[in-house]
Order: sequence, then C-alpha cells, then structure tokens
Amino acid sequence: AVLIGRRNDACLEKLLETSEDATVLYGVAHLRDLDAKLRAAGYRRARGEAWDRAFSIPLSESWTVLAAPVVALLALDALDYVSLLASFRGDGPVAVALYAARHAALYYALRKWVLAAP
Repeated sequence: AVLIGRRNDACLEKLLETSEDATVLYGVAHLRDLDAKLRAAGYRRARGEAWDRAFSIPLSESWTVLAAPVVALLALDALDYVSLLASFRGDGPVAVALYAARHAALYYALRKWVLAAP
C-alpha cells in the first residue's frame, strides 16, 4: 500500500503539471487511492465514462491442469518467505539475495508453463 501510494503521488504530481488531457495506465490496486487523491485535487468523474481494455494475458490450456499446483506452490512460497524473515540474522542480505534469485528463476519457469507464448 505504501508503494502504491508513492506511485500515485508521482502520477498525480505529473497530472497537475499539465493542462492537456492525460491517460493513466495503472492496475486496479491503484484506483481507490488515486481516485481519492484526484477528488481531493478537485477532479470529478466524467459522465458517460468509457473503459477500454489496455491488454490481456491469454492463459494456455495447461493453466486448468496447473491451477491447483500453482496455488499450492504460491502458498508454500509464502510460508518459505515468512520463515526467511523470521530467521533474519547477520547473514540476512546474502540469504535474501539467494532467496530472490531462486524464486526469480522459479517464477520465470512457471510463467513459461502457465502463460501462452506470445
């Protein structure tokens, strides 16, 4: 939430600097905070607003087969992360770096199986 708030603050700063129309391409997690900040700055929702899909990610056929293992993997990964944070000691930066590298490789491989190739 803190990172989203900071990104929204940067976005709002740029919006207030321009008198031109602007388009903001953010995910749904930003909307509640950004909407409140825009309203506080004097903006109001336009009537007859239109929403367009900016992009979508097609899932491959294997997603239905992999759904349960992927959820289990993410749950196990969350427990692993909590365990890492609980054991954070003097060797913490090295452990965190190795953890991040391992999971980056894991998620890259998982992306190859779950998402359809472009």
